[in-house]
Amino acid sequence: MLPDGLLLQQESIDSEWNSVTEVSATELSRRLQQHGWHSMWLTGGFSRICLGKTSGAASSKAVRSGLEAISARFNSAEVDSLHVASYRGFYVARVTMRARHIHKNVLLVNRVGS
Repeated sequence: MLPDGLLLQQESIDSEWNSVTEVSATELSRRLQQHGWHSMWLTGGFSRICLGKTSGAASSKAVRSGLEAISARFNSAEVDSLHVASYRGFYVARVTMRARHIHKNVLLVNRVGS
């Protein structure tokens, strides 16, 4: 999904998603533009809340839930915030994300013959 030559340290989240944590969204957009690609922020933010027995489990569930919602229409996401609270033996995680789309063309629609 990323242009050849764009070297980013990535960590696999699952079979469909990788995480890039070494750069900000602004820096990633700049690097993409240097390769002739674009990253567009297409929608307002949204959030997901999930429970877990540990902080990590609750966080992971919240992030995956958000990514599932995004994957139907977009190919990337920016995590704005992730907050975890503990309540008597369980954890509640709330993630806020923004859908993004990384693509080679300036326009979202590819024209036939171009």
